[in-house]
Amino acid sequence: CSHLQSVMIPDSVTAIGQNAFGFCSELKNLTLSNNLKRIGSMAFRFCSALERLELPETVTEIGKSAFSRCQNLKNVKLPDGITSLGANAFEYCERLQDITIPRGLTKIEPYTFFRCIAVQSLVIPDNVTEIGEYAFSGCESLRRVTVSDSVTHIRDFAFAGCNSLQEITLPVGLKSIGGWLFSACSRLQSVTIPDGVTKIGAWAFGFCKNLQSVTIPDSVTVIGDAVFRECEKVTVYCSKNSYARKYAEENGIPFQIIER
Repeated sequence: CSHLQSVMIPDSVTAIGQNAFGFCSELKNLTLSNNLKRIGSMAFRFCSALERLELPETVTEIGKSAFSRCQNLKNVKLPDGITSLGANAFEYCERLQDITIPRGLTKIEPYTFFRCIAVQSLVIPDNVTEIGEYAFSGCESLRRVTVSDSVTHIRDFAFAGCNSLQEITLPVGLKSIGGWLFSACSRLQSVTIPDGVTKIGAWAFGFCKNLQSVTIPDSVTVIGDAVFRECEKVTVYCSKNSYARKYAEENGIPFQIIER
């Protein structure tokens, strides 16, 4: 279907199957059924001419790689009724400017928005408890992230390579920080790790060249290798008897003692 330019899905349709319109590279105009519930895996993958996507409120499921590499897709509003958003769903949508995470989601799957390089801000809503590996990695224009306190785990590489990221507030319910989580976030300057986090994964802040301060609570008892590799400006803020102080001393990282 390489020359297909326009598609109108009638209201009698409730599901679009796997790879149904994949590689329809000239598809630009898409009207979906008002009763649509499910979009299958890879359904619109490589529809590189598609610029706009209006999803009906009835949609509850979007499959893996459903809109992967729709490189001209700019505007998408994901209905709050979506409860399943597959891995890689919008990866390499390089002109996508606004992402609204549905309130029905409990997990953001791996690579969901990988290399969406035009997105500038992001809000993770309540009910989301986990952000998967590489979920927002390579979002080079992302500057601000607000993460709901419902999130307990942020997995490896989730924000790696977000080299415009300046502000992120980590949720109070967070239990662990994944490896390479903020690696190469070269504009990130300050991070406060909330009390309750027990582990910081390897290389979590590697190559954050402008990182100046990281506050680490007493609850952290495991810190991986090379967490602050190439972070020449960083100072760790921690309490006198914390594991963070021991780690800083053993690895030659400047630290400041703070009273708890």
